[in-house]
Amino acid sequence: MKLYLVRHGETDWNRERRLQGQTDIPLNENGIRQAQETAEQLRDVTWDGMVYSSLARARQTAQIIAETLPQKGAWMRASDLLREQDYGSANGLPITFSDEQWETWYALHGVGGETDGQFEDRMRQAAEELLELGSGNLLVVTHGAVMEKLWEIFTGERFPVSSISNGQILCLEITPNKTGRFLYKDEKKMEMGYTTGSCAAAASKASLWMLLHQEELYHVGLMTPKGIPLLLELQRVWCGQGEASCAVSKNAGDDPDVTDGILIAASVSWTDETERKQAYVLPLDGDRILFLQGGEGIGQVTREGLADPVGFAAINPVPREMIRQGAIQVLRQWEERENIGNPDGKLNRNLLVTISAPEGKKRAEKTFNPHLGIMGGISILGTSGIVEPMSEQALVETIHLEMKQKVNQGLDVLLLVPGNYGEEFVKKRLGEAFPEAAYQGTACVVKCSNYIGETMDHAMRLGVRGILLVGHVGKLVKLAGGIMNTHSRVADARMEILAACALRAGVREGVAREILEEMTTEGGLRLCLEAGAGRAVMDGVAECCVHYLERRCRGKIKIGVVVFSEALSLVGTSGDIPWLFNQMKGRG
Repeated sequence: MKLYLVRHGETDWNRERRLQGQTDIPLNENGIRQAQETAEQLRDVTWDGMVYSSLARARQTAQIIAETLPQKGAWMRASDLLREQDYGSANGLPITFSDEQWETWYALHGVGGETDGQFEDRMRQAAEELLELGSGNLLVVTHGAVMEKLWEIFTGERFPVSSISNGQILCLEITPNKTGRFLYKDEKKMEMGYTTGSCAAAASKASLWMLLHQEELYHVGLMTPKGIPLLLELQRVWCGQGEASCAVSKNAGDDPDVTDGILIAASVSWTDETERKQAYVLPLDGDRILFLQGGEGIGQVTREGLADPVGFAAINPVPREMIRQGAIQVLRQWEERENIGNPDGKLNRNLLVTISAPEGKKRAEKTFNPHLGIMGGISILGTSGIVEPMSEQALVETIHLEMKQKVNQGLDVLLLVPGNYGEEFVKKRLGEAFPEAAYQGTACVVKCSNYIGETMDHAMRLGVRGILLVGHVGKLVKLAGGIMNTHSRVADARMEILAACALRAGVREGVAREILEEMTTEGGLRLCLEAGAGRAVMDGVAECCVHYLERRCRGKIKIGVVVFSEALSLVGTSGDIPWLFNQMKGRG
């Protein structure tokens, strides 16, 4: 899809350098000539439709272009959303006013009109409307400030020039199923994607449109909460008299997301029901209700502490609100277009929206869902509507969510493991290593990945009383040096810290030097064992870990640490581990 953004021709107020805003000033003779010249510049463009600001100067420019370049089958329509920003009391004033003059004027007369925030909100609505108008070439005849803001919304970049001349043309190419946004990680350019929540909202919006219009649709525009517009292709399109459905394929960009490419489908139908079990009740305009439920491949919540209630589909709050707002938007557009509020009595009826993911159950096995108590499928997620590649924040939020869930279940003493090694040790060897604790099970276990420090911060906020950290020496030796994020790209002083702990435990300087030459902590541990100080060194590592964790939580959480080796054998401990185990008894 290509958008050709065209600024209207000149008016007398343009020539006089006066602020026009929404004052309806027509083209002057030069402006008519500029519109004709603009049409000549577009002669090689085959346009499918034209949308223009409803102000006279843009409407005249659009009419001149259409008369100069008639296109068979092309359509034209006006849009109030594309009107210039309303400057209120400043309309008609010289644009050459100094900052001091503007301040004096506004102090005397007030501002009125639109704030910059209101104008930007309107531009986001305009961007979404443009995406809905077609998938070919679209001429958009509007105003300078509108063009600048649309450029920023669609590209995510500041407008490249200081001003736009009358009659100037800008071309934007919109690629379906792409965000057009990138970020850099470790000097690598990575593409952003969009969430399952965006897919569900787009499919729901398109299905409702088809239900109302009784015709098939093959693309839909969506404005995400992050303010990034999407043009999404529709698959599995079906439109019946009382029901319509379609699906959107998720594009995770360059994020290694297991749900990348999955189809998220929405079915929308009329219903006379006023209540429905295990369905979210979303209020629409008036007395209308939208019932939202999960279908095939959408997980069901089975535990307390999540954003969704037990027994309901795992469709999170922001996607639910996106679906609700999309429905309100489509219904309003329909009623405004038809100029009626009740065609055949249909719009006074409630809606039933069912979200499904045919591959959801299989894909969910590779996600956190089973661990969180979301069974049978994936979750419909997203707070911004956009997926950022390798988002650390998303993982930290998942850890926080799991901790909150456990605390809500009364588990305020937790067992942290950085990864799969720790989880395996807990399952296979922890009971053997501490038979006096009689600990069994993993209900208290939280996998914190590399984010030990942030996990401790969340634990403090949640009121956790105790934490037992169980981890491999390769991870925890970093923590023993105060490194709270154990990813190798953040910091890696494993051998230096291990050598220091060895010296502190009385190992000879020569052995410490050998440790520094080792490539792995397992090799360093072997040298400590050969020197007869393996347990003393590892207890020292664990003791340092406890020290830094207690400092992180300001002594508000009781801490214990267990360090093990690659052979899954216990090698070091510190802290009040018996007390922690006693608190976890009967909860695993």
